Parts: sequence; C-alpha cells; structure tokens
Amino acid sequence: MHDLVRLAAVACAAITLATGAALAQTRGSDRTDGFRICNNSGQDAEVATAVDLGDEGGTPGTYLSKGWYQFDAGQCIVMWPGTLQHRYFLVYAQNKQAGREWKGDIPVCVSREPFDLRSAACAGDRYSRMFVRIDTGTSASWTYTLLP
Repeated sequence: MHDLVRLAAVACAAITLATGAALAQTRGSDRTDGFRICNNSGQDAEVATAVDLGDEGGTPGTYLSKGWYQFDAGQCIVMWPGTLQHRYFLVYAQNKQAGREWKGDIPVCVSREPFDLRSAACAGDRYSRMFVRIDTGTSASWTYTLLP
C-alpha cells in the first residue's frame, strides 16, 4: 500500500511539472498581443517606430519616435505589448546596404544613432524620414509585415 501511495505522489508531481512547462511554453511562444512587426522581406532591416501624440489629445504633429531596432530576416518583435493604446502607429524601415526603404508619407524625425525623441520639428543631428501610417481601427492587436 505504501508503494502505491508513493507511485501516486510521483505521478501527480510529474503531471504538475509537465502541465506547468506546457503552459509556460504556450505563454512564451504564442505572445502576439500588442503591435507586432514581422520582417518577411528576406533581408535584415533597421526599424523606427512612432506615434502621433496629437491622436491622444496632445499637439498634432508631435511624435514620440524610437529607433533603431535591428530585425533579422524572418524575425517578429512585439513593439508595443498588451492591448493597443493607440489607433495609429507609424513605421519606417531600411536596409542601407541594399538601398531598400519601407516608407510612407508622414515625415517624422529620426537620428543616425539610436534615439528616443519627442518632437514636432527636426533640429541638430535629427533628420526626417517618411513613415507609413498604420490604422489599426478598433483592433486589440496588430501585425505589420515588411515584405520584399
């Protein structure tokens, strides 16, 4: 009888560990909530992101921009985790070696070095790049994909 109780205890412990490991793996691998960028272009890319603070009642044309994020070909990264707090997101990407840009028609300030800017006008070592404006509507999450 003692062996049977010990066997049951070992079986319960094994099931608990296996279930916990499976849940941890699922949470880590399925995390796609938020605003995610995937690089399906077949080449590495540098990415800059921005939001227009005017969309949330701030001064229109004042952008909170950040960059440069290095994306390997085939890589996806959640840039803003959790439920989306903005309707519009701005993205610019480039591969300098290939002379390739993923751009739109919204001018936003960036810098040659890694940056975290809050500005309406470019000054000093900052310069403008044309960002794509992505309308996520009322979605809770969104994936923007860089294509070839």
